[in-house]
Amino acid sequence: MRLSASINFFNGEELLWHAVLHMRPLVEHLSIVYQCQSNWGQGISANAMAVLNRLQQTGLVDDLVCYEPDLTLRAAENEFRKRRIGLDVAIAKQASHFLLMDADEFYMPDQFLAAKQQIEDEEICYSCVSSYFYLHQPIYRSATPDTTNVCFIAKIDEGLIFERQSRFPVEHVDPTRRLIHATGRFKRFDTDQIAMHHMNFVRSNFVSKLSNTSSASNRAFIESARIALHQWSYPAPFKFPNKPSYNIVCVADAFDLKGIGFKPKRALIATSRLFDLAGSELYALELYQAFSHMGFSVDLYAFKFGGKLQALARSLDIDIKLLMDLPESSTYDLVWIQHWPTYAYVFQDKQIHAAQAFYTSLGPTESLECPPMSLLPGHQLLVNSQENQDWLAENVPEYVRMSQVFPNAAPDEFLNFEAPVRLVSTKKNIAIVTNHLCPELAEAMQILQKHHDIVVDHIGLPDHMKPVTPALLAKYDAIVSIGKTVQYALVLGLPVYCYDHFGGPGWLSMNNVAQALYYNFSGRQSRQRTAQQIVHELCEIPCIPHHQHALKQWSRSHFSLTANLKSLLHARKTQTLDYESKGLSFQSTANLQKRLLNGYLSMNKDLYIVHGLHRIGRCLPFKVKEQIKFILRFTYMMLCLLRQIPNDLKRKTGQWHRVASSAIRKPFSFGFELFHTFRLWTQINKRD
Repeated sequence: MRLSASINFFNGEELLWHAVLHMRPLVEHLSIVYQCQSNWGQGISANAMAVLNRLQQTGLVDDLVCYEPDLTLRAAENEFRKRRIGLDVAIAKQASHFLLMDADEFYMPDQFLAAKQQIEDEEICYSCVSSYFYLHQPIYRSATPDTTNVCFIAKIDEGLIFERQSRFPVEHVDPTRRLIHATGRFKRFDTDQIAMHHMNFVRSNFVSKLSNTSSASNRAFIESARIALHQWSYPAPFKFPNKPSYNIVCVADAFDLKGIGFKPKRALIATSRLFDLAGSELYALELYQAFSHMGFSVDLYAFKFGGKLQALARSLDIDIKLLMDLPESSTYDLVWIQHWPTYAYVFQDKQIHAAQAFYTSLGPTESLECPPMSLLPGHQLLVNSQENQDWLAENVPEYVRMSQVFPNAAPDEFLNFEAPVRLVSTKKNIAIVTNHLCPELAEAMQILQKHHDIVVDHIGLPDHMKPVTPALLAKYDAIVSIGKTVQYALVLGLPVYCYDHFGGPGWLSMNNVAQALYYNFSGRQSRQRTAQQIVHELCEIPCIPHHQHALKQWSRSHFSLTANLKSLLHARKTQTLDYESKGLSFQSTANLQKRLLNGYLSMNKDLYIVHGLHRIGRCLPFKVKEQIKFILRFTYMMLCLLRQIPNDLKRKTGQWHRVASSAIRKPFSFGFELFHTFRLWTQINKRD
């Protein structure tokens, strides 16, 4: 027998080298048919190409063939054509028998050689074996064979038939690799004779595998598979979509694959609170999902959580944890911080280590969004608008060199959702999405419904909070909002009237969208309108298809959260941040403090629902010991800080004793920030 084995390859490069070393002594001819572009248009990784080049240089592979997929065809058809090339190569090399393989398939050598000999002795023309799957590591195997059966060795002669979806004597065989013989004998080997050991779930990262499988177009299936693979841990049973539950056993590493397996990168997202369906809170959930889809194992922490936001997180299988419970000195591949009390707590109190760390400032006006008083070397500051970046350049110029604009963006569910075209309608439907409905919008809403026969729905606080989903927005002919909802609606191709309590430019178009983006679609650049002016403009919903299409395409190229995150992380691999090691100047420090203190004196909502120190124990799930430690430390900090605030700053913030009363009402949100402030001021005083 002259047996030719052909390995089908695009990803799984961590296994390819071992698969070749394993099969080389068992076959007379070995080929690899690979793709530089997947069946879904994704390029092959540099690591995969490096492995292929190494195999070619060492001569371990007889033939290396590149297949160019036709992206107009179904993925399964490309897969079949690619496998057919392997058979053609085997025929050209005068092989008598042929075996199709993937890079993650292994056989016990003694069993393989015995089966090979039996096929030759008994003149078996085509055959089939059972398979076991492996999970996360090459030692965790299904206790019983998988439902998937595998086409095994087939004889090459005039009776061999290789057609896609041809009938096969055994069920559950991949339709792109069914080698049958018109007249020859068929053999199904018993599992105790030979089985294929499938390392299909042994990957350093599942992203490439899931996004390039033949089933990648079935997003619901892929998402279910991703969740199943990331959430499983030994010794729990494993349930893969559309398959029964399997018990998993620990076996010996029979193929010497030590060190290969699923080692997800760890990401930490930390924020101050997760309570309302608003702003930074929803952004934290979106980041969780985006990083999870990128292959990270994500931890989400907050000082306080609950309410509708926690209910939404549970429905998405997102677990929120209390920041007090974050293990000290933990190491993460990526840390993403919102709100500077959180930054100080994570890196000072908890001493968290991070390969990459990002602090994101979501606005130039909110005190809680203020940049930290100092950034650790290598940490990057992200601002959500050019307006915020310009504020930084004017007030804290030391931070400009280590910052960049990272705009609000829409999750994949918005870009993958196609909103219905609603250009002609007898009755218009408009949604006003805001948590702070201004008087002129409220009045305009009443006028539109009463006198213009236009249905207007308010979505947001105080009485109409609900998750803003693609399906929800798609019900409307137009959206009135500011902030993140604007990006959601734009990528859906919906007309957007950008207006709220700051004012706004009105209907967005290619003529004004760039300027509106400068202000993060907050409306701060424009004057406020009267209710009558708003009514007049809302009655004229833009309905020029090519204008809306151009705006939609522009928005999709700018506001994809996943694409922006990938671009950010890729840039950080080669980027060296210019860190100002000597720290901030006194003026920059004072500018940050003015923003912080002025903001706190004008804030109306209590971030952590704490109305007095005597109620902390009933309102927050912290240990009593931790509460007492914090209160004592906070009281000491307040006494020290009030002696440090410059007199001109006290005068500008009005009655400066209100700082203390505000702090007592908001001890956690205020205290962590002032702790770092006081430390920096004392350092400046000593230096000066």
